[in-house]
Amino acid sequence: MLNPLADVAALAQLHSCELIVDAVSSVGAEEINVTALGVDWLVGSSNKCLEGLPGMSFVCARSEHLEGGSRNRPGLYLDLQAQYQAQAVRGEPAFTPAVQVLAAWQAALDIMLEEGVTARHKRYARGTSLIREHAKQLGLVPFAQEGKRSCCTSVFHLPKGVRYTDFHAAMLQRGYVVYHCPPRMGEVVRIATMGQLKPSQIKGMLEAMTASLHEGKDTTNG
Repeated sequence: MLNPLADVAALAQLHSCELIVDAVSSVGAEEINVTALGVDWLVGSSNKCLEGLPGMSFVCARSEHLEGGSRNRPGLYLDLQAQYQAQAVRGEPAFTPAVQVLAAWQAALDIMLEEGVTARHKRYARGTSLIREHAKQLGLVPFAQEGKRSCCTSVFHLPKGVRYTDFHAAMLQRGYVVYHCPPRMGEVVRIATMGQLKPSQIKGMLEAMTASLHEGKDTTNG
C-alpha cells in the first residue's frame, strides 16, 4: 500500500515537524520529489526497487540536519552524524563496508539512472497488472484499495480454507518463493515484481500459483 505522502508532507509542514520517509520498498520505482515535498529524511536500501544486493541501507537527509547539533544516538553504527562526517569530511566510510555489495550497488544505480524512475515504474506495473488480473480470476481479494496500491508489490487475501504455510510450501516445491505479512493481517500472501523479471518468469509463477491454490483447496476439501 502506498501512503499518502503528499498529504502527510503538508501536515508535517503545517505543524513544523520533520518528515521521515520509509522508502525501502518504493525508492527507484515511485516518484518521490524530496525537494518539492520537503522531505527531511528518506531511508532506503540497496536492494528491492534499486535492484542491488541486499545488505546496505542509506539515509538521504538535509545537510543542516546532519551538520547540526547533537541528537539521540542509539549506538555507534546508527550515529548518522558520525557517518556523515566520515563521508563528507574524511572521505571514507565510518566502518569497513561490504565492498562487493557497494560495487554491485554502484552498478545497479548506473542501470537505474539509465532506465529512469518513470520507465522502471511502468515496467514493474506491467508485471503487477498481469498478477492482479490473474489473481482476480482465481478469486483472490486485494488487501489494499484501488488507487492506494504499489506499482511493484501486491497483497492478496488467500481463498477461504487455504493456509499461507501450505500455499508457501506448494509454491516452493514448484520453484517459487512468496512472502507472508504480519500474522495479524490474516491468511494473506505478498507478491512483488521488483528486479529484472521477464514476462515468461511471471507467467511461470502465475501457473504455479494456480496449481498451488487448487492443491490447497483440494486438501481442504479432502
